[in-house]
Amino acid sequence: MPKVTNMTKGEEVLFSKYYGQDNLQDNDAFWEDVIVHLNDYDVVLPMEYTPENVRVLHGLIDCQPGACGECCRYGQTPIYEYDIHRLTKSGAATMEKLQTCVYTRKDGSMFMRGEPAGADCPLLKDNVCTVYDNRPDVCWLFPVMKGPRMIGNKGMVRYRLKCKPAVDVAKTIFKGALSVGGYKLLPNLTIIKEEKNGTNSEPN
Repeated sequence: MPKVTNMTKGEEVLFSKYYGQDNLQDNDAFWEDVIVHLNDYDVVLPMEYTPENVRVLHGLIDCQPGACGECCRYGQTPIYEYDIHRLTKSGAATMEKLQTCVYTRKDGSMFMRGEPAGADCPLLKDNVCTVYDNRPDVCWLFPVMKGPRMIGNKGMVRYRLKCKPAVDVAKTIFKGALSVGGYKLLPNLTIIKEEKNGTNSEPN
């Protein structure tokens, strides 16, 4: 097994169970374990961060309103002035309501939280977002985020594995990327290049 530093406990479990196995992208048992051991884990997807790809990823996720609401349970949600303007102008939320749940840090940044501190988003009711069509931008983007610059200095997609639908999307993207051959998926969802002599190396 390769030396991988700073592994999470979940990564250690997956490496001990699946390292050395081929075609993990096609292994349903592996993906079931990903849901358990890499829950709330950020993975870099093999695709560039562009508006088009963000919409592609949103179109792939099968998130049913009321199913779980897990993405709304982070305790604090970043929110911006333009989010507040959109929420109040549309009538999705009143200023009076937002004044009870929006807080400002010393650096001027704002966040929204429920009460007591750490509770679910105050705009979540029965696992359904009550302002969904006008939700804050960070919520609209989730679970997609801008990731690191990698191949060709392109910004890649960072993706949060918060729930089974999110993991299913990651599985679809990895299967498509690996279908060209010559690369291998490691148990921590890192892609490495397979050398002709049978060894593996990190892609450039």
